[in-house]
Amino acid sequence: MRAANYIRVSIGTGGRGRRSLMRPRSRGRAGRRIGAAVLGLSAFGLALLAAAGHGVWHRGVRDSRPRVIHMTLTDAALDPALVVLRPGIVRFDVRNAGHDRRTFAVEGNGILAESDDLPPGGSAVVEVGFTRPGTYALLARRPEADPKRSDLTIIP
Repeated sequence: MRAANYIRVSIGTGGRGRRSLMRPRSRGRAGRRIGAAVLGLSAFGLALLAAAGHGVWHRGVRDSRPRVIHMTLTDAALDPALVVLRPGIVRFDVRNAGHDRRTFAVEGNGILAESDDLPPGGSAVVEVGFTRPGTYALLARRPEADPKRSDLTIIP
């Protein structure tokens, strides 16, 4: 134990003399704020790691080969929920993990690409060339229902 972090406290012993104890020094308000900030940053860092492992796709390297994005269509959503890429050719490897028939579509900035009708468990490949930065909609459509949406952002 370092003495600098502890204070000496004298207590009465009921007539048998005094004895002293070492007790941890209080960190005070500034110490609690620093501790809270460290805890908050740690939680934020863990959230970013979790997002990087599931739901977010980012590839910042320009490449002449098509980039492959594995999309899963479920009853509740599309996975990944957000895709961020640079301009180029993207190959969407789409799998329908839901219970109904669906189609996969990419829309925005003059682009419309759509898969064939996918039965439950079915898969398809949709290849799209993105040349302009912007946000594009990735849609999972099924008959007589609102489409599930995910976003693709092309950065310069």
